[in-house]
Amino acid sequence: MFRHWRRVALGALVGAGTYGLATAGLAGAASAHPSVQLRVCNDASVTQTFHIDGTNQYGHTAQWRDRQIGPHSCMTTANWWWATGKIAVVHHRSSAHPSWATDNHMIWSDTPNGITVSAHMRVNGYMDGYVCLEGQRDGSGCGTSDLNAVG
Repeated sequence: MFRHWRRVALGALVGAGTYGLATAGLAGAASAHPSVQLRVCNDASVTQTFHIDGTNQYGHTAQWRDRQIGPHSCMTTANWWWATGKIAVVHHRSSAHPSWATDNHMIWSDTPNGITVSAHMRVNGYMDGYVCLEGQRDGSGCGTSDLNAVG
């Protein structure tokens, strides 16, 4: 009898674990607050290190830290969801510009829940760099000229 219940309990645990893995990517859609994932793109010709601070889908402060992204590459904050209607703070640096630069970006509250928004980072000779969120309506988004201004 005990063996039977142990098998039932083990089956329930395996089933719950499998369900959790299968639904992990749905965090934004099933969360307390509408949220998006960020896709961070390094449009510069050097590797850069990124940190993102912001509010997650549960209304808590979250930090995506120490992610190195190679030149002309992107990385999605997979399973990290950022609440809409809040500011995401993107910190970045490279070996060419070792001091941290910081950019604040509003993720507008009318941004569709559950999508991925791209953040592009560039470095040029006149400034440490800047980040723009594609599709942002405040004018800080990546316009056509910005997308071509790779440093």
